Amino acid sequence: MREVPSTKPYPRKETPVRERKSIDDQRKEKAEAIKERITVKSLLTDLNGTQADIKVAIMQDACARQINFWDLDKTLLKAEPIHKKAIQKMFPEAAEADTDELMKTFVAGWRLGNSYREWDRMHRIYAEGQIQYKDQKVYEKEFIDNKENCAKLDSPGHEERWHERAAEMLQRYDVEACIQADLLFAPKTAEEEARGSDRKPLTREEILIDPIVHLLQVKVRRGELNVFMTANPRAFAERLVKYSGLTQYGFALATDESVVGGGKEVGIAYLMDHIKEAGIGIPTDRLVAIGDSIGGDVGAGYKFMKKNGNQFTFQGVLIQKDSDEDKRFKADLAESPNLQKMFADMEVTVITSDNVRQVNGHYKLGRMGSVVREKNPQEKSAS
Repeated sequence: MREVPSTKPYPRKETPVRERKSIDDQRKEKAEAIKERITVKSLLTDLNGTQADIKVAIMQDACARQINFWDLDKTLLKAEPIHKKAIQKMFPEAAEADTDELMKTFVAGWRLGNSYREWDRMHRIYAEGQIQYKDQKVYEKEFIDNKENCAKLDSPGHEERWHERAAEMLQRYDVEACIQADLLFAPKTAEEEARGSDRKPLTREEILIDPIVHLLQVKVRRGELNVFMTANPRAFAERLVKYSGLTQYGFALATDESVVGGGKEVGIAYLMDHIKEAGIGIPTDRLVAIGDSIGGDVGAGYKFMKKNGNQFTFQGVLIQKDSDEDKRFKADLAESPNLQKMFADMEVTVITSDNVRQVNGHYKLGRMGSVVREKNPQEKSAS
């Protein structure tokens, strides 16, 4: 059994004390660097069909202050109650045998980068009986690390038709997940109230991951542009951001349909195109990939960097649920030179959401959660 590394903080570059600037000086410099604040209409709509006004700080280089590419599931929200109902409809025999095992197997594939890979894995396990792929790392080594096999999964037109088969399963799941989301979030009817039904509708408070949503809200207040990318089909993903209320914070959404041909690095390009169309300049050095998967979410930023000849510089924020998950990741990090290189190149910050402190009802995220207060330059619309 491998030895779990120590739980000491992740190493990071330290600035000599004599070179450090005071908080007031840092705030002054950042405030002076803002050229203007503009308002753009979100491409997302809430449950009432309303598009939020998104305020963006534009810097002296005519680009957004910072653009954050957020994962949804297990980063900003917990959609497991919906997934658990939907996956049972997809594999009823496996659900009857062991619902918890089915859900555990399904969740283990969420870090593969896109749903075409996830659904190919589920088909091989439950339709073909290849139970060795319950170990996500076995599947990843054979189908993701193998570039030829990965291309057959990510893009249509191959003789094996792996992508097409997974796409058909994904379409079925999109329908089923939407049905389950609507049922779970539906308010009680008058009839249910009359007969004293004990059904409790799912609420946004139950699915949001509060400390990380706090970080999102801080970034919104700072005038940073926030976009979402998820390995879920579009109709279901749109329901998730609507029911959770996240539409008020995000400008655009990339889903499985947006990443054909790769993973979320393709989704980043898709989102950048929409940002450009809105007239917002894209900085080359103020981009952040945020998610619970070092490979599928944070790694998407790294792959985008390499794919574009390092013309862009991404930082990463890895979201871990608890200390146990953090220890497992450190063990993986200690064993993987490639992961270590990516971790160093991107200056990845790790947040363990369950361990974020609360003081007087406010989450404390250190330098990441500090609010920069500055005078508001003249605001205008980018429409």
